[in-house]
Amino acid sequence: MLWGIFCLVITGLIWIGPGAVISNSAKKGLSLDFILGMTAVLTMAIAVPAYFFGNSTVHPVTWIVLPVSGVLNYLCFVIARVAMKKGPSGLTWAMMQSAFIMPFLMGVLFFNVSCSILRGIGLAAMVVSMYLMGCGGQTGEKEDKSKYSRKSIWLFYAFLAFFAAGASQCTFNLPAYFIVEKGGGIDNMIFRAGINSTGAFLIFLCSPFWNKECFKGRGTLISILLLTFTSLCGIITLFTGLETLASHGAGAIGYPVALGSNIAAFLVFTAIRFKERLSPCAVAGVSCCLTGIVLLAM
Repeated sequence: MLWGIFCLVITGLIWIGPGAVISNSAKKGLSLDFILGMTAVLTMAIAVPAYFFGNSTVHPVTWIVLPVSGVLNYLCFVIARVAMKKGPSGLTWAMMQSAFIMPFLMGVLFFNVSCSILRGIGLAAMVVSMYLMGCGGQTGEKEDKSKYSRKSIWLFYAFLAFFAAGASQCTFNLPAYFIVEKGGGIDNMIFRAGINSTGAFLIFLCSPFWNKECFKGRGTLISILLLTFTSLCGIITLFTGLETLASHGAGAIGYPVALGSNIAAFLVFTAIRFKERLSPCAVAGVSCCLTGIVLLAM
């Protein structure tokens, strides 16, 4: 069981990578469209062997649903980049990760997923956390107050990224409710990631219509490799951790461990990398967020 928890904590640390790529793109003016597009190409290429040499059988509907999820995830990252450019990266990422409540609500409303009293309290805590993080992100520390108050549009983009992330997760999880697919294991997860990436690649092909940034820039190549590596490695460690905990009857704590460690670790990362500091209101919001994550898993 300790091995499963370790894998999920590592997953949370690995997930710092995508957040770092988005925030670095925002701060340095790199083309996130190009980074996401090339990451999609690499992911699709890596997923090809998983299809031919794995044991996965994908339902035709999944070929439609997962690319849609990829498009929404692409838009989520682009919107988050705008939010990080106008406000705190750490709180933007925390709000994005909180979007997992949307597939939970989808399950409750449409697929008879149980909602206990503790889960209801957890949901309420997540809602409160969004409000507190939003208020904290606009005020910031004293020395940043004028900066963030002038750019309160950050909150609009942060919430927009939250809804885009939630919609992507809902779409990605949708096949699990009404489609039984054969095959499993890491090769199946990697292949599904490849299908998901086709949506991101298609929208990248349209990006020249709105993206005026240069596709070149110092740090672009390392960002592409880092995003691809962390995305695929995150799938492997997440799958391993969830399987290990499930075998011990503790599968419910899997996502809370991964998400909680990721939010906390990314806030530490932005504090070191970008010197971001949390206001008391923001700290309270993050605390409510972590509490809500734990309660929703019970």
